[in-house]
Order: sequence, then C-alpha cells, then structure tokens
Amino acid sequence: GDTGTWALPGGTVEWGETLASTMARELEEEAGVVDAKFVRVVGAYSRPDRDPRFHAVTLVVEAEIEPPVRPQMNRLEIREVKLFDAAELPREMAMTMRDYIDAAIAGAPATFE
Repeated sequence: GDTGTWALPGGTVEWGETLASTMARELEEEAGVVDAKFVRVVGAYSRPDRDPRFHAVTLVVEAEIEPPVRPQMNRLEIREVKLFDAAELPREMAMTMRDYIDAAIAGAPATFE
C-alpha cells in the first residue's frame, strides 16, 4: 500500500527475537504464512537510498514456505498477498526489492552492500 507496487514481507526485529523468529512472525503478519523454514541469508543491504522512509540495514533471507492460510493482518499496508512462479515475478518492486529476489534466485554467496 505504501508504493502501489509489490514488495516482500518484512519488518523489524523486536526485542528478544532471533532472525528466524522475526522471519516467522513477519510472514504470518504480512502474508498469512504459518509454516516457514529458514534456508539462508541472501544478503545484507545498507544503502541509505533504498528506502525513502528511513535508513535501515535489511537482512534478506531465503525461506521455504507453505501457501498462506490466514489473511494479512494490516489490510491498509498490505492490499494483496500472492505467490508467484519465477516467470511471473514483477520486474518493478518497492524499494528496489527485485535485486533481493534476483540474488536469491542466483544462489550466490551472501552479499553485503
């Protein structure tokens, strides 16, 4: 809802959470996914121009997920949830997230920028 384009689920680590538990919580809140397995860290992205709202360090993780079973919790922020086949992935995504997906698909070692 912020940009009118597709985006990956994400958010901030809350006090007392691990990266894996943050991933699980954010997937459930934003995409209705309750069954997810952490696979690997794809990269760490820290360029200040990535997100116009604030400067953050973004850790991108790869996960194996089951399809969503619940609706997203914030329908103002998240208007639609969808799983895409690789050939259907949108080229334009919010906050340059398409390069996150491209890095995950390439399977390259984790990147840090």
